[in-house]
Amino acid sequence: MHEIVVAGAAKAVVFRLDETRMTRTAVACMPGTRLTRSGPQEARQIVAVSQPLLLLQLTREAAAPAPSREIALDDTRLIKAISGSKQTSQQIMALGVLGALAHRPALGAMAQVVQDAEAARDLRWEALRQMLALDAAQGLGLLAAVANSLDDVLHTPAAALQRQLAAARPDLAALMVEPA
Repeated sequence: MHEIVVAGAAKAVVFRLDETRMTRTAVACMPGTRLTRSGPQEARQIVAVSQPLLLLQLTREAAAPAPSREIALDDTRLIKAISGSKQTSQQIMALGVLGALAHRPALGAMAQVVQDAEAARDLRWEALRQMLALDAAQGLGLLAAVANSLDDVLHTPAAALQRQLAAARPDLAALMVEPA
């Protein structure tokens, strides 16, 4: 990703993560300033804008993008990893919108996504989350199927969620399928 400041003024911080530590470099952004990031181990944060900022951004997505990661700045531990694919991110957002709109006609398509072992892990998980919210019975059935499939990449988190739901929501017990 390449960025150039076209207009405005701001302060930014550029972060670089190596195997052992995170480095931070403060950058004063003014017209002509260039910021370049060459991979997922680099990030930038605009921390203060003193004049409206206009950036020109040129981005090239990798053919097989690595996951985007949220890293704790103090100790570099991984907080969260999500798909680095723009298309997958768009699909995840679309699932969130369908869920927020309680769009029940999308349940069939969501179930297909959950069952598609070739689909991105995060996309499948979001489809399962939205199914659980829209139709608990259908969602719990799919959750059980995924939790019982030992070769599924979602097996472990699905089994953990199934246990958490059983403990926290006894009212759902009648809808839950017992683990194999």
